[in-house]
Amino acid sequence: MQDNQLISDLIKVEFHPDSLKNLQENSIETYSQLFDLLHDSSADIELRKTACHAVSKLYKSIDKQRVAPALLVALQSDRVELRRDAAKSLTFHSKRAKEPLIEIIQNKKEDQSVRIYSILALSYVEDLSIFSIFLKIINDVTDDLEVRCLALENSYMHADENSIKHYVELLSNESPNIRFWAVFALVNIAGHQHDISDALPKLDEIVANDHTLPERWGWHVDREAIEALESIYFRPYRQFFIDEDGEQDEHRWSVCLISPAHEYDRFMYFNRSYQAGFGYTIEPEPPITLKIDVDWLKNQIEEHWQDANFDVRRQSQAYTLSWLLQIDGYNLLGGLHRDDYAIVLTGHRTAVYEFAAWYRGIIKEHKLFLYGWADPGIHLKHDMTVEQIEKAIRKENKTFKQELKEAGK
Repeated sequence: MQDNQLISDLIKVEFHPDSLKNLQENSIETYSQLFDLLHDSSADIELRKTACHAVSKLYKSIDKQRVAPALLVALQSDRVELRRDAAKSLTFHSKRAKEPLIEIIQNKKEDQSVRIYSILALSYVEDLSIFSIFLKIINDVTDDLEVRCLALENSYMHADENSIKHYVELLSNESPNIRFWAVFALVNIAGHQHDISDALPKLDEIVANDHTLPERWGWHVDREAIEALESIYFRPYRQFFIDEDGEQDEHRWSVCLISPAHEYDRFMYFNRSYQAGFGYTIEPEPPITLKIDVDWLKNQIEEHWQDANFDVRRQSQAYTLSWLLQIDGYNLLGGLHRDDYAIVLTGHRTAVYEFAAWYRGIIKEHKLFLYGWADPGIHLKHDMTVEQIEKAIRKENKTFKQELKEAGK
């Protein structure tokens, strides 16, 4: 960052032309002048907000040591909109901002938007002690639900193995919103290689029975919980290899869902109509007519894969049939959900796609979608090959946007 390069740097990051003109007309052409503006409580409020927006656009290159004190001054403004924009601009690991931001998020009299952006800013501060602050807000039933959920959503960034017990407790919370984000946190903790096995009994119960919708954002809680549950069940079947540097590495694996229903993002965009504020209405789907007979499916799998092992998720409430296959050298863990229509597949995508192509061939009369966790999914058409499924997955987001456009969404 060179002091006299402010304007050219803002042009490079495509800062809004009107905002850029506003800065220049007020002789703000260097970084020093920008920081002085943020410090100046007597300056025009709109101009100081513009300065905050400029910091946000320049977050990759701006001198954090110099800009943090200026933003902290703006954070103390008596104007809500400036405090909000200052908090929004502090998302760059500023330890200096930790205490002021904690004070804000704990103040229930503070404007909700300021608290929300302060929580987001704190999520970037690398300090495990922040977890306990977030947990206090999460467990405060008198606090705003949106604020509590956002604290929970971002709490995993400050979590460690000792935090898992708190998430397990939250899985029993009466609010489906809290249960949803507790599951989300466990997924991310597992993704950071922490063992979340202590959550197995409760996660299995949720995947089996909690087909509940959060009151705010999100899809069914049981579907959100599948990824976390499968990360536990799949631990014994993870596979490793030696890379070209002689180091041990793990074959990538993921959790997928085959379902005739709208799930995950497809449900969010096709079946929810949002109203003013945070409310929404549900647009119901046609009833699910697909019902998979357990014995029939087991026989089908045995005929195609003679070495299939069954009952590999013992005593699971969530699955009425479990199996383990090896496809192209990769372990594939499969399960028929107790709803009798959803198939859960965990393993390398090559194995997932091959099973999906085979399964599509034995289910003739029902529409099916193949979903990755939290994705919009693809329409699993009849007679699709593995190559066609892979191609559809690569084009998934583009195709989904086109579907939304055609549906007027």
